[in-house]
Amino acid sequence: MCWAHLKRDLTQIAERKGVAGELGQALLEQQRLLFEQWYRVRDGTWNAESK
Repeated sequence: MCWAHLKRDLTQIAERKGVAGELGQALLEQQRLLFEQWYRVRDGTWNAESK
């Protein structure tokens, strides 16, 4: 499974109503934060000493 497929699935969950939608939104936010940090590591603007 690749990240694009996982993001697509999380988006579908986030579009649901109720608790499932809330969970999907929370998971999409975590995915966004993960890649935000990954891009910083990749670009060299974040390392183990950065906070």
